[in-house]
Amino acid sequence: MATVAPVTITPPPRPEGPSLAQLAGLAWDEADGDFSSAVAWLVDTLLDSEETLRGIVAEVAWAAIRLEMQHRRASYFPKTTIPGVKPVDAEAQGKTLRAYQQRRLRDWLAYPVRPGVILGDATRPVIREQIAEHERNIRTNTSRARFLEEIARRMPDDFATVREVLTNDEIQKVADGDEEE
Repeated sequence: MATVAPVTITPPPRPEGPSLAQLAGLAWDEADGDFSSAVAWLVDTLLDSEETLRGIVAEVAWAAIRLEMQHRRASYFPKTTIPGVKPVDAEAQGKTLRAYQQRRLRDWLAYPVRPGVILGDATRPVIREQIAEHERNIRTNTSRARFLEEIARRMPDDFATVREVLTNDEIQKVADGDEEE
């Protein structure tokens, strides 16, 4: 198996300032762990400083192009070893995946019966309790499906929202089983 000479990839010069990972950490801290607030803070911070934004975009672009280059080199030279890139053997990967799936399919003792209980550890009362739960879910889901089917039937097209077409009172009539439109 031939070896392709590695390409020296020099990261672009980074402008002064924090990296994207550092900014994400600051955003998370600033938002006290609230995901949406952290995202908003990070976006605002990036848009407030053209220099910071340019540095982050360069960082992301560099990583994306480097990854694409590695993938393309691996596909151009499928029987070669490229330093820093693991060779892909689709046949072996397929066999490994199928073997994993077969093991998972046969591992019924690990099947979750309810949170914290797998089939291998379940007693008959636990199993009967879950049978009853599944039967209740069937009844509940069937009535919910009928309700949603009636709502969908009243929609004029695939683009309107329920709020645009029906009032809460009209929906309540559907829920109560009143078939008048």
